[in-house]
Amino acid sequence: MPPTAPSEVAAVGGAIRPFSKETEVERYKGSWVGQPDVTKTDSRIRYTATPNAAFRTVHIRSVSVFDGTLGFNNTDLGIRLIQAGFKIEFSDSAIVYHRNPSTLGELYKHKLKYGKFSFDLAKKHPHLLGKSTSGLRGL
Repeated sequence: MPPTAPSEVAAVGGAIRPFSKETEVERYKGSWVGQPDVTKTDSRIRYTATPNAAFRTVHIRSVSVFDGTLGFNNTDLGIRLIQAGFKIEFSDSAIVYHRNPSTLGELYKHKLKYGKFSFDLAKKHPHLLGKSTSGLRGL
């Protein structure tokens, strides 16, 4: 995190680009792990994707760091940081190259996993992400 970042900034995320585009699946943008420019997203659901994130330790400790029960721990942490009054910023000059799924099988497993993570995150934060899912059993 830049040493000049204001003290209320708890995290800064940066651009995530594909490491490889050798296969058809790797060239498919829908398979890429990405990082939204949080300055252009819903201010209640800001987060930094962990492949390219810097956090102020004191701030994440104040909200109990990663919950550990969700796949989208970075999104959950971002929601809790925003609710605690901290800011999350984005720097397009911070760039990492990330390996994405390269086969259809990997892509399928990746999307299935992310679907489950989204469901679990919505159960934890229904006030932000939709209606209660408590009536769904076995999921």
